[in-house]
Amino acid sequence: GDYYAEFTVVLGDGVVIGCMDSGANINSYPGASNFGWGYWSVISGLLGNASFVGVLPSISNGQTMGLAISIVQKKAWINVNGGNWNGDIPANQNPVGYVGGIDMSNFINNAVGGIVYFAGCAQGTGRGRNIRRRVRG
Repeated sequence: GDYYAEFTVVLGDGVVIGCMDSGANINSYPGASNFGWGYWSVISGLLGNASFVGVLPSISNGQTMGLAISIVQKKAWINVNGGNWNGDIPANQNPVGYVGGIDMSNFINNAVGGIVYFAGCAQGTGRGRNIRRRVRG
């Protein structure tokens, strides 16, 4: 299936947004292990299966990140505030038509129980953090 979620950063200087499977440690963040991948705002980068994958547009307070995933195509696309998917032009990166996309085949092929979850967390100490979510699929 194809799924889409939006996460709005309400307050926080470090957020991680992505996907995990049931093998992931709930006290960790998406991309920190082989059980997930995610966008980490501190480095404006994508982490997949515990490795750095690439740089994407930055996100900060009040901005919304869109995350589109195709389980069948084993691909993902991320945008900030409705901008270009994966920081590239629509002709190169667009979930409509499955153009481009971040390769998630290793993660999806090895997902524990075949189940993938959207996940988001805010990091840091001493201040409140909050991420709003909206999921369609």
